[in-house]
Amino acid sequence: MSEELRRTRRELAAARRALQERRFARSQPIGPETTVLALTAVLQHTLPAAIAELQRERERLTRELRHARELLVTQKNRYTSLRYEVWRWAAPALRGEEWPDAALSAISDLVSDSDDDADWEQRNE
Repeated sequence: MSEELRRTRRELAAARRALQERRFARSQPIGPETTVLALTAVLQHTLPAAIAELQRERERLTRELRHARELLVTQKNRYTSLRYEVWRWAAPALRGEEWPDAALSAISDLVSDSDDDADWEQRNE
């Protein structure tokens, strides 16, 4: 985008020089209408490319946002199911219906078999 801005500035400078040369050749001052026409010509040349680039960037960001939202939902679902399973094993032990060691062992096995644990191990190898 900054390169496009530099090119636009160069084109405006060239248009200004051309208008000034024309003014000196004709010995008439440049009117606001002529300046507006020159600026309009330059902007019509550069704006469509800039707009197209911004639209492509917007589409890319939209795709990335959609993907990030899908990942978030997936992680929330995993967390919810893991939390449910941990509570399912811990509740009987907390009520005294089961030995705490058995519940702790089951929870440990459940957590160590989860995708999060595998991901953690991959990142920390």
